[in-house]
Amino acid sequence: MGHNLNYNEHLGRHAFFSRKEKAWHGLGVIVEHALTSEEAIVAAGLDYTVAKGATYVKYDTPISGIKGKVLPNVFGTYRTDTGDVLGAVGKQYEVIQNKDAFSFFDNIVSSKEAIFETAGALGKGETIFITAKLPSYIQLENNDLIDKYLLLTSSHDGSRAISAMITPIRVVCNNTLNVALSNNTNRIYIKHTKSAHEKLKIGAELMGLTNKYFETFQDVLNKLKSEPITEPEINLILETNILSPKEIEEGNISLAKHNMIVDIMDNIESGIGQELYRGTKLWVFNGVSTYINNAAKYKNNEDKFQSITNGKSAKLLNNILIDLMQ
Repeated sequence: MGHNLNYNEHLGRHAFFSRKEKAWHGLGVIVEHALTSEEAIVAAGLDYTVAKGATYVKYDTPISGIKGKVLPNVFGTYRTDTGDVLGAVGKQYEVIQNKDAFSFFDNIVSSKEAIFETAGALGKGETIFITAKLPSYIQLENNDLIDKYLLLTSSHDGSRAISAMITPIRVVCNNTLNVALSNNTNRIYIKHTKSAHEKLKIGAELMGLTNKYFETFQDVLNKLKSEPITEPEINLILETNILSPKEIEEGNISLAKHNMIVDIMDNIESGIGQELYRGTKLWVFNGVSTYINNAAKYKNNEDKFQSITNGKSAKLLNNILIDLMQ
């Protein structure tokens, strides 16, 4: 159950859909074309609603005839279709329905336009994620195309804010190149408060941010593909970003970190699509991305999702990118 995808017993399947290609877990629904928001929310099994209710403490033994009490200012969220309790939240917490998350994208393009490529729910449905393809491409030489994607994730258990981030996916390698640039301009957060509904309407503003980000990202890629790099330089970058100063100084490296460096080098050398920019800094960057997305080991699918989008893997890729840009 490492994927942690929600299994909907009413539908008899996992809450996930993907366009054309199966995900690594092979679960959910595979469709042949991008979907509209109306189609995607159904295909992903996200067409359920969440409610917030008071929490009640039941005494093991009645006290003065009282069997329990309602906790003040402590609430719980639950699915109205299954009754599953999703989490404990505070008085100010505002439930943002899944359909409202999709409306974020509908504020960028028409709700009737087919742009959604993947969507799903994790756990009991407390976490959802949506990936939508934006119009146009970044095009490098040799007809190497990079799609423009927006990834949105939200929770119903109070564990995280609504988060929207820009993710370029390299078509040749099918690698997610989620680059957390140092100024974090490719990411926004919206807290689960009453103002969240209004903030979800800023899709048009984010579209301008998207174009600015991809202009910068294209400049970065063109710079990387034009600069050669040697094996000793690659080793130095990897060691600097993976090993501690003490490990570098004493040469006492753990087996796990040694294997990690070896695996990354293998993906740089022979990963899918790696012949295209061999010997350049872009070759290294794509190889590290391949490792992070396809070879690195994670506890489960949610751990992988968090690491790649906003955790250790994103930080590693970002730091290596910074070094490659020097």
